[in-house]
Amino acid sequence: EIHLASGVAEIVFDQGARVILEGPAYFTPQSAHAGFLRSGKLVAHVPVRAEAFAIQTPSGVVTNRGAEYGLAVDAIGVTDLHVFAGGVKVAVRRDLLSPAAVLAYREGEAVRIAARNDADPQAIALDAAEFVRRVQPLKLAYPESLIACWNFDEQGGPAGDLVGRNDGALQGVARTK
Repeated sequence: EIHLASGVAEIVFDQGARVILEGPAYFTPQSAHAGFLRSGKLVAHVPVRAEAFAIQTPSGVVTNRGAEYGLAVDAIGVTDLHVFAGGVKVAVRRDLLSPAAVLAYREGEAVRIAARNDADPQAIALDAAEFVRRVQPLKLAYPESLIACWNFDEQGGPAGDLVGRNDGALQGVARTK
């Protein structure tokens, strides 16, 4: 589980979907095709070429291909869905024994889904300004004392060549669990 206390993080899934997470938030990537937003806000960008992608919340499961949408989940699990482009399907259950009802929403629509699903989703005003929809990458300034840098986008890299040859340490990194 990712606990983003504040700020913004972009997560790129193997199949092409991108999720912009806005703190405070709790988010768990579950596979290359799915994630779980327990609380907080995110915007999902899912290209048409990507396989079906799903974000589960305490209120339901949003699936799509070729869409951009925002989700906001409060502390008790109420979910707001804002569809910015394309269309999505939302599966909600009234209770654990009943089959999920699948509802479809198109670009420009927004709904609030109750945490216990004891009521039909309610239409709300679409509010794109409430979400961070783009992340500008930071340009890092590297200190002169830097021995090696691996941006994790490379296959392989110099990190293995330096093991046992140089003294070094990670700075500014804290183990959380």
